Amino acid sequence: MAGEIQTFKMGVYSRKLDEQPEISLSHGPTDSPIRKRTLFGPSLVPNVTGFSQAILPIGSSVERHVHESKYETFFCLKGKGKFVVGKTEETSDEDVELDLEPGSCITVAPQYWHSVHNVADDEGLIMLYFGVAGPPSI
Repeated sequence: MAGEIQTFKMGVYSRKLDEQPEISLSHGPTDSPIRKRTLFGPSLVPNVTGFSQAILPIGSSVERHVHESKYETFFCLKGKGKFVVGKTEETSDEDVELDLEPGSCITVAPQYWHSVHNVADDEGLIMLYFGVAGPPSI
């Protein structure tokens, strides 16, 4: 069956990315052109909320959002983008804008809003990302 996780006797799990359906993000509009493929969700590895690939078409953006108790790590595979991070409290740090290009890796702590923008005019932005549940950051 396509998309199925294969389980081996020694606690090893296998799944193929190209067999996973493209779905919309869990936040943002359901008609967004941004798609993701999830390799595994929260039930497979303790505290990991998921491991996915995100595909942002030319000119698209993941809207500003925040996770109260989840760390997220993003790894850019293809394309160019801007990653904007800011603290949700009014007395917080200044917003930070980071360039995304292949090989860039960014981790966002809980309670920091973040957004991603594909700034390339010739290709999609493709990232791998995973979340880890944890206590809210200070």
